[in-house]
Amino acid sequence: MSIVSALKGAGYEPKASTAGDKNVYNGIYKMLLTEFKNEPDGKWDDGSPKPQVVAGFKVVDRLVGSEVYKSDFPDAKGYYSTSDYMAANRKKGIAKFIDGLMSVGINVNANTDEEIIGNIQAKIGVAEVYMKLFPDWRNVKDDETGTWSKKKKDDDGINVAPFQNHSFLTQKNAEKLAKSMQKKDGHPL
Repeated sequence: MSIVSALKGAGYEPKASTAGDKNVYNGIYKMLLTEFKNEPDGKWDDGSPKPQVVAGFKVVDRLVGSEVYKSDFPDAKGYYSTSDYMAANRKKGIAKFIDGLMSVGINVNANTDEEIIGNIQAKIGVAEVYMKLFPDWRNVKDDETGTWSKKKKDDDGINVAPFQNHSFLTQKNAEKLAKSMQKKDGHPL
């Protein structure tokens, strides 16, 4: 029997190894801000400017979703642009992060960049937020059709590992969504 026949007969599908990969959470969690870095001089791989702030969060409580695993590293990280044209973007800019803190009553606004950064750094180890964590894939533009889609497989047809994405929630909405997810899944977690 050939190798190809044996693989096909067993229903084998090639996929990238996930050894050493971090698990991707999927659910509703209460999170603690554990780290915050300002990277005003960040660069993309091509050398173009990429000013951003990076926030790390640890799970404090699982309302519903995948189990929490023990790690010394943040369970979720957010990368928020601070560039002139993206900072106010509520999906990719620092505005998303500030809105997330505001959703649980934490105000970090100030008159200068340094004060905002300082106000956020003062919340490390104190600020608790609610997040919906979910797997996501990069959007890729098809050069031929011009359409955008999630890239879930590479050029060889092998599954691409998802990254951890998140959205912020108010406590009320987190609890409501968690109850809805519990009913849908039929379990009391």
